[in-house]
Amino acid sequence: MVYSDPCSIKNLAIDEMLFLKTISSGIPYIRIWEQPALAIYIGISQRWKKEVYQERCLKDRVPIIRRFSGGGAVIQHKGNINYTLTLPIGFFEACRNISKSYLFILNFLNDIFRPLGLSLDLFGYSDFCLNGYKVSGNSQARRKQVVLCHGTLLTVPHISLITHYLREPKVQPAYRKKKSHANFVSDLKSEGYTLDFQTFSHLIKESSYIEKNISLTDEDHALSDKYVQDKYSQNTWNFKF
Repeated sequence: MVYSDPCSIKNLAIDEMLFLKTISSGIPYIRIWEQPALAIYIGISQRWKKEVYQERCLKDRVPIIRRFSGGGAVIQHKGNINYTLTLPIGFFEACRNISKSYLFILNFLNDIFRPLGLSLDLFGYSDFCLNGYKVSGNSQARRKQVVLCHGTLLTVPHISLITHYLREPKVQPAYRKKKSHANFVSDLKSEGYTLDFQTFSHLIKESSYIEKNISLTDEDHALSDKYVQDKYSQNTWNFKF
């Protein structure tokens, strides 16, 4: 599925809708999407004031949205590529183990990237790296034998946005070695690779992973809109910690 909603908040709601849809139907989904505008996503358990520069976000009207998955804070903006996979563990045994599931996702991406001569490495718990720099962060949600993994692939430079809006995280993987954002994060373009959303979408559609390309139904949109209204647009959700 290739679908990017023009609403930053709804893109997260669609991911949750697909997750619950897999739980009820047992059907796996792959969704590729890009964010329409600048936003910050934080993990479900994060304390938002410790992750972002509050005054800068408020001044610039950058929305802060809490995910239903774990992981850390991430800058979302047009130009980066997001991917979402909802996988029934019964069909994907590697996903039963959290560490192995990230390796499964990495192998999936590297299969897609093979025509480009691009190959990423797994560092730490869930970071995909190139030339030793983090170029993709990933997070998971798990429920009733289904795992959702969604991640952001940094394709173009935006380190200035990261350093401006995101604080240095208190909890860091050992391989980071206390490096600052600027010395830790990179992107595909800075590392010598060009990948836009259209090219990635084409590679996904042509891969052996896709049985058929589908579109969201009216019911899917209605349910996602309900999640936006009841959850993702509410301060009680986004700023609860």
